[in-house]
This record gives sequence, structure tokens and C-alpha cells, in this order.
Amino acid sequence: FAGLQPPYSELRSAKVVILPVPYDSTTEWRSGTRYGPQSIIDASRYLELYDLELEREICKVGIHTLPEVEPMMNSPEEMVNRVYQTTKKLIKQGKFVVMFGGEHSPTLGTVRAFKEAFPRLSVLHYAIKVSLFPIVIASKAKQPIRDSSLYSQFLSVKYLGSHL
Repeated sequence: FAGLQPPYSELRSAKVVILPVPYDSTTEWRSGTRYGPQSIIDASRYLELYDLELEREICKVGIHTLPEVEPMMNSPEEMVNRVYQTTKKLIKQGKFVVMFGGEHSPTLGTVRAFKEAFPRLSVLHYAIKVSLFPIVIASKAKQPIRDSSLYSQFLSVKYLGSHL
């Protein structure tokens, strides 16, 4: 991330870990969101790393970019679980996990892991449209899952605006 070199990019000393999740198996319109994580990482090379408010270079906390999480294209449930397990492990190592994904469903795994570790968690989920209503996702077992029900298990959702 940000083109950082050692020592600022080493996993063992990094406080922040970038978790790229190139997944777009359940997109509602067209595919391509799987390219989002790498595009963000590529664009991050142009970030200004000095923070005026903190009066320091943010990269000095250490930011490590993990390899992409391998997509489970036939099982949204397994994909969410894979992201959950990975995030949970990293949190236990004392890392602050930043997940870059393409579509919404892998976010459920990251949020679940953070909610377990930090019960008073609040989430600001930024997306082009509100999709926290029940979305039926075809799973490998041909049983629908409702991704919003996973959110509602532990989140109080407030709608903060509208889009056109």
C-alpha cells in the first residue's frame, strides 16, 4: 500500500494491515468489482502520507499489504467466513485491518470479526447505494442467504442520506 518499503511495510511491525478481497460473485448488475482492491492499492502510491492534523507521516505506524484473499466464487457463505477468519486472526495479532473489497458481501466477515473484538463497534458503511435490505444471494447449496440479516444481528442501522 502507498508503495511503502521496509521497515514501514513489514507485517511483523505494521499496526495496519490491508486485506484485499477481489470478489464479485454476488453483484447485482455486472461484474468487475473484483478489480477494486488492486485499483485502490495502485492509486495509493499517489497519496500524500503526511497528515497535517496529526503532524506526522501516517505510514510510520507501519502498513502491510497482504496477498489477496482467494475468492470462493461458488459459495458466498464460505467467502464471508474466509474473510471473517482472516480478519479475526489479524485482530488477535493486534493489527488494525482495512479490508478493500469490490462488492458488499465480504464486508460481513470483517464487520463480524471486529464486532466480536469490539462489542461497542459502530460502522459507517459507505456505498454507492443502500443495499442493507434483504438481498437474496444464490449459494452453492441453492439456499438463499440474506446478507442484511447478518448486519442486523449486531448493528443498529441508520440511513444517513439518499442518492439519485
